[in-house]
Amino acid sequence: MWPEAELEKAVNDLIARITAHSAPVLTMAKKAILSGMGLSLKDGMKQSMSIFLNELYRLEDSQEGLHALVEKRKPNWKNR
Repeated sequence: MWPEAELEKAVNDLIARITAHSAPVLTMAKKAILSGMGLSLKDGMKQSMSIFLNELYRLEDSQEGLHALVEKRKPNWKNR
């Protein structure tokens, strides 16, 4: 078991990594995960794909993330 200080540091590091990403994109990821709970794998994948194609892909930060990946640079999130 981890000493409490190490656990707190690990949790804080994880929080920092997560919150460094685009808030709207994280919201969409959460929506995709929650909407697929209790569904079959096939139906869950359909639901996630629908969210990706109809909602996530329209976000400015989604496009920025793709451009940054292709250009091999860190994304400049605008939270839009």
